[in-house]
Order: sequence, then structure tokens, then C-alpha cells
Amino acid sequence: MNDHIKLLTLDIETTDLNGDRGHILCACAKWVGKPKLYKWRIDDTPGYGETPKSYYNDSAIVTGLKDLASGADAIIAYYGGYGRFDVPFINTRLIVN
Repeated sequence: MNDHIKLLTLDIETTDLNGDRGHILCACAKWVGKPKLYKWRIDDTPGYGETPKSYYNDSAIVTGLKDLASGADAIIAYYGGYGRFDVPFINTRLIVN
């Protein structure tokens, strides 16, 4: 495999199958061939639990995923590619946020 190809693996867990109604509870991502694991949990978001809206504020999660994915040549996810689930759900949540 070409060492210059940047492959990102990711997975998300959500509250619904529709990004307009649900939100992301947690996510993880990892560059293929690199040891660091990136992870986000909604209850780690500053201010979580302080207001009703804070329980579904997944903006830190989707921003983190977007920042990583923008540097990827390809994304690897179980049922997550374009037109499947993870990537369209993340894109919807980016629009919502």
C-alpha cells in the first residue's frame, strides 16, 4: 500500500437513524497505521447537563470528525460511506449545528 494515502477509519453511535431528529452520542476515529485513537463523547462536552439543549449538543463531536475527515484521502467505516449512514449522518449534523 502507498504510505502517502491518508486513510481514516471512523464510527459513530447515534440516538436515531435520521440526522434531523437524532444526534451523535459518541464517535471514534483512527488513522490507518498510526497509534492514536481520537474519541468523543457527548457527556464530555463542556456544559453537558446544564441546560435541556446541552443533552443533544453534538457540535464538538461533528466538528472534531470534520476536522479529521477533511485531511483524509478516503474514509473507512462499517456501513458509513457516502450514501450509506455515517458520513450522511455526520454531514446532516454539521448542517444542523
